[in-house]
Amino acid sequence: MNERPTREEVLASIVPKSDQLNADDLLTGPITVMITKVSKGDREQPIIVEIEGHQPYKPCKTMRRVLIATFSDDPKRWLGQQATLYLDPNVTWAGVKVGGIRISHLSGIDGPKTFMLTQKRGQKVEVTIHPVVVSEEQKYIATATEELNAAESLKELQGHGELLTTKPKAIQDALRPIYAARLKELKALDAECH
Repeated sequence: MNERPTREEVLASIVPKSDQLNADDLLTGPITVMITKVSKGDREQPIIVEIEGHQPYKPCKTMRRVLIATFSDDPKRWLGQQATLYLDPNVTWAGVKVGGIRISHLSGIDGPKTFMLTQKRGQKVEVTIHPVVVSEEQKYIATATEELNAAESLKELQGHGELLTTKPKAIQDALRPIYAARLKELKALDAECH
């Protein structure tokens, strides 16, 4: 006798086998994610944005411009921020509509931000990004992320780490990779100085 699959099993059956988030992953609707890491990619996709709970997001040039205009060109400032990603079915590649991932909302802004961005050579399009509604827990994570990244010594970072052990597990889990990355950077700097 066959059992009926769960909703999770049905959704898992359509996940593409890929090393990145794809437009097809958003067929069921937009997702709001937290940025946990930003790293270098290849020539075609130079920026890899690791996001909580999903494959990495590799933003197109237009969306990279939006991220830089909103968060700055320092990728450390992107960590802990949130983005709502959605499927835009009108994205074209080589003149064919293929769909693509776009950003509709970002944290860290007080109100809507409008950008005039190049869509095709000589053609601009207006893109409006709205603020993500952020919970108190998410605000704490964003502030703590800034503090961890601003720590200038191992001692200062460890002080922040001790404070984090008193926070709920969800906050600790969100900040653990950010703490670990900064710890690695500071240890490397410390080793260079000695």
